[in-house]
Amino acid sequence: MGVPIFNNNKTKKNMTQIIEIDERKHPIRFGFNALREFSRITGTTLSQLESLGDDMTLDQAITLMFCGFKDGARKEKAPFRYDVADVADWIDEDETLIEKAFEIFEQQFANKTEKK
Repeated sequence: MGVPIFNNNKTKKNMTQIIEIDERKHPIRFGFNALREFSRITGTTLSQLESLGDDMTLDQAITLMFCGFKDGARKEKAPFRYDVADVADWIDEDETLIEKAFEIFEQQFANKTEKK
């Protein structure tokens, strides 16, 4: 299922969230800088970002997570000394990490409708 990256939700203030990995807290953020970095690394076009999540490869999923962790650290002004292989290693240690990261991704970019 693709997640629309452009929506009308203007209430986002701090998109950075924390995921705990091996007793360490890592900020994660899927802002436009993370998407820019993902696009640069993978060659994904802007129109392809609209259907991100449809038929995504494992490499793309891990790269997107890497970009989210890297941007979370940047936004929090925290050091980031990891690479894509480190993120894959984290998944080896906790297979639920992919699910956790993509739940955050969907929260940040899902086109939510509020019922009033």
